[in-house]
Amino acid sequence: MTGGRRRGLALVVEPSGDRRDPKPVVVTESSWSGRVGAADFVGEIQVLGTLRVPKNADYRSGRGKRDLASTLRNSAISAPRQQAKAHRPAASDAQLADLRARMRAHPAHTGQRAPELDRTAERYARLEREVTASAATVRATTSSLAVTFERIVALLGDRGYIDTVDGASELTESGHRLARVYSESDLLVCECIEDGVFDGLDPAGLAAVVSTMVFESRGERGGAVLTGEKVPGAVRSAVRDVADRWTDIVAAEAAHRLEPSREPDVGFVAPLHQWASGGTLAAVLLAAGERGRPLPAGDFVRWCRQVIDLLDQIKQTSFETAPGLATVATAAIAAVRRGVVAESGA
Repeated sequence: MTGGRRRGLALVVEPSGDRRDPKPVVVTESSWSGRVGAADFVGEIQVLGTLRVPKNADYRSGRGKRDLASTLRNSAISAPRQQAKAHRPAASDAQLADLRARMRAHPAHTGQRAPELDRTAERYARLEREVTASAATVRATTSSLAVTFERIVALLGDRGYIDTVDGASELTESGHRLARVYSESDLLVCECIEDGVFDGLDPAGLAAVVSTMVFESRGERGGAVLTGEKVPGAVRSAVRDVADRWTDIVAAEAAHRLEPSREPDVGFVAPLHQWASGGTLAAVLLAAGERGRPLPAGDFVRWCRQVIDLLDQIKQTSFETAPGLATVATAAIAAVRRGVVAESGA
């Protein structure tokens, strides 16, 4: 043992069972016995040899430890000679004086600027850490956005919104329509227009069906199937078609490893149909509420505004390709924008 208080030869009498932090039991030349660890050694641990001891040797008793220590001292095993350390010549007094003078002359040790320099150094170190962390975040985000963008392009290409000609991607007619729809459910809206889901609906029915793409229930009234509500059969059928298109889109998004689009919510279909058909505000708020409590008028106006905004986008994108739908969308906007909704500026 080359370090610690137990310097000298030591006989291992019990190995350690912990390989991560081994601490065997040893008996030293001075008859000391106990566990030793890495702190008791300096440098590499050297095994100098083996020593036969009696089977009944007791390293726990004083006599047994003394007998083992005597056997160790009388063995042919000896500690290796330590090489003398090479001593570097000490610096002369003149060199030390020069180094001290240069250190004291450094700007960090002069005048009243020392505290200011300390604060500047701390700020520099903090900003350096923040910049490094921000750069790592930007790299990760950029890489993630690029991958997501490529997956979206592939999805839109499969569904006919993007066409590749001579290696260049171009928007199709459907793609240009999609580019003019600004909604969380933009792809679903365009698919419904393409497939004629909105065809045959009257203004109140169109407004009610469009509400499934913007409304979000607070409770558990949302879902993809409309049940138990007093709405015309055409509206029910259109809501089911919207749910079917959404299911198809979600499956395609899953195939391209994209997050699923928001699910259509039918919680506002019946109240909005009632409102757009000329119903009273009190009756509509009660129908839109939950657990017997009417929907707050402010929430009702907010949802109507969002429906009007999406109806306007449908109107704008359908003027040339589906003028009949554009006409119905215009009438639907007027049917929703009345009473308290019109007074709010929607």
